[in-house]
Amino acid sequence: MLLGKRRKIDKKGLSRLEKIPKKPLVLPSVPDCEHYGAKRFHLEPPNFCCFGGQVSLFIPSIPYDLLRLYTGLSEESLDFKKNVRTYNNSLVFTSLSAKYDHKLTKNSKRVYIFRVQG
Repeated sequence: MLLGKRRKIDKKGLSRLEKIPKKPLVLPSVPDCEHYGAKRFHLEPPNFCCFGGQVSLFIPSIPYDLLRLYTGLSEESLDFKKNVRTYNNSLVFTSLSAKYDHKLTKNSKRVYIFRVQG
């Protein structure tokens, strides 16, 4: 006669399945950043996102051609909006860069290793 695996019971007499929460845990709401309006997480310090307004990010203007493609109603714009994810995926690795690690390739008797971080 085959018996199933024994259920693991904790000190309170509950199995793992009995400890699964019935409702999702909702964190308390936290006010947004007073300087830039960034959303904050529960227990995140008030100055964590921008050091109390000391960090300022430069937001460059959108190039005209790109703005035209996103907001236009021409056939070219509609095609761009329909296929924008494909275009993005096609170009994702064009910005890849790697630093050659000489420590990993010193010993030529080993298998060549290519390491990329970032």
